[in-house]
Amino acid sequence: MQAVLKELNRIDIAKAHLFVETDNDAGLAFWRAIGAEHRTDLTVFSLRAR
Repeated sequence: MQAVLKELNRIDIAKAHLFVETDNDAGLAFWRAIGAEHRTDLTVFSLRAR
């Protein structure tokens, strides 16, 4: 992850957003453990085109 964050910084990307399914406890724990902010002010909508 540090290499990815370093590269994002190098190409001037200040923030990345991650999608984790709410029942993926291991994924949620991973992102929390490395300092990702859990956003409660956003909601995801999906729209099928087909």
